[in-house]
Amino acid sequence: MSTQDKIVQSEPTLSDIVVATKRVGQTMLAVGSNRLELLLVEIQEERERLFLALFLTFGCVVLGLLAGVAVTFAVAMLFRDHSPVIALLGLAVFYLALGVFLFARLKKLQREWTLLGATRDQVKKDRDSLERLLQ
Repeated sequence: MSTQDKIVQSEPTLSDIVVATKRVGQTMLAVGSNRLELLLVEIQEERERLFLALFLTFGCVVLGLLAGVAVTFAVAMLFRDHSPVIALLGLAVFYLALGVFLFARLKKLQREWTLLGATRDQVKKDRDSLERLLQ
């Protein structure tokens, strides 16, 4: 009788079942703990990225506004003898086009933003592995 025949013929004892269940429980607990830690790290990274984005956005808005006012004033002063209204309208069209461009970029960024992507990918891998194991 081969070793494989002995394995097939022997039935698990209660202690074997308890040990196997305990191992499965410990593994599931470790996986759950690992995924929770990954989730917390990603939440922290997202928070830091959001604060940085808000700070940079605020700086861009303030400095852009100051630069826009300065450029508008300079152009108005430069064309005060010729046609300041046309110069200011030209600047308004330029500012509007730039605003539309930045809005389009913002919408693209929002569409491509994936929140907690690594956590979702890892949970999907875990689910796939568990499904393969249980089949």
